[in-house]
Amino acid sequence: MVKRVTIKDLAANMGVSSGTVHRALNGKPGVGDELRERILETAREFGYRPNYVASSLKRKTLRIVAAFPGSTEQNRYYYTYVWQGFRDCMEELQDYNLQVIEIPYYNTMNVQGHELTAVLERYNHEIDGLITVGHAHDERGEQAIRQFIQQGIPVMLTCDDLHDSGRMGCVQANYELTGRMVAELLSSQLPENSSVLIGAGDIMVPSHYGIIQGFDAYIKENEISLKTVKVHGYKDEEEISMRMREYLNSDPSIRAIYSVNARGSVMIGKLVKEMGLAGKLRVIGSDLFDENAANMKAGILNNIIYKNPYQQAYLATRRLLDYLIKGEKPIEDVKYVESVVLFNSNLSMYL
Repeated sequence: MVKRVTIKDLAANMGVSSGTVHRALNGKPGVGDELRERILETAREFGYRPNYVASSLKRKTLRIVAAFPGSTEQNRYYYTYVWQGFRDCMEELQDYNLQVIEIPYYNTMNVQGHELTAVLERYNHEIDGLITVGHAHDERGEQAIRQFIQQGIPVMLTCDDLHDSGRMGCVQANYELTGRMVAELLSSQLPENSSVLIGAGDIMVPSHYGIIQGFDAYIKENEISLKTVKVHGYKDEEEISMRMREYLNSDPSIRAIYSVNARGSVMIGKLVKEMGLAGKLRVIGSDLFDENAANMKAGILNNIIYKNPYQQAYLATRRLLDYLIKGEKPIEDVKYVESVVLFNSNLSMYL
């Protein structure tokens, strides 16, 4: 086995102290520019790689807070995979002297803000990094995220962004592009002057309204004669289902139905099945989980828009930890994870 090159090896080769090499490699003051460049060049020639695991054992434990909606009830369709992406990334880096604080929260008023404020106080602000979702249904959630940032705690967001907050970065789907993709797909499948019934989600959630904006923009820019009937709502499934049923019964121009979110996809699948409309409408759901996969195999859903929440959370976690462990800041302010159109023919590739 080839011996790993250490700072001590570089120092001995160059006839300088280990401290000088350490300062040069880490961009710290106290080393002249010419000597720093010579040390960096020697490190490259010798194939030196920092031993981050060893370094992590010498420093204090890094305390990482992860706060996402709990993966229960309707949240499980999407946030199960967010939590899984976060946990898988943390497991890969378990040798790096990390402490993880998981904060699942639930859909009641102010809960994200309350939980984040509480954990900040509980640990007396001794937190090294936060990963959470950017959207908040109330000002308290946004204020809590900003409080972390004001304390100098790096914050990485996923799934939804919080622009102009000072967060380190965000990993999410490109929601406007996703909406455009759905509009292009349906406009190629439906007759002229058809209508699309859209479960448009919560107007306060950026991922929901971003998809709608992209859909509408594509239709307008390409002068497509496709009308939309939008039903907004998120939590009251019974009311949303009733309103969509009324539209389906009263408007014969509706030739397709689409939900921008996971929980709405389960609802429209149930509605299409109950009304005997399978095969009579183009039906598009969002995100991949057991119920959506079963509905596609049964011919109830024609397509699924897979936004890969697992990858969003995994990459966001990795970027946060690369910064905390290696000092590597994300190159991109926002990293977009590709949304994919699933058909029955390629479904097995994603299960």
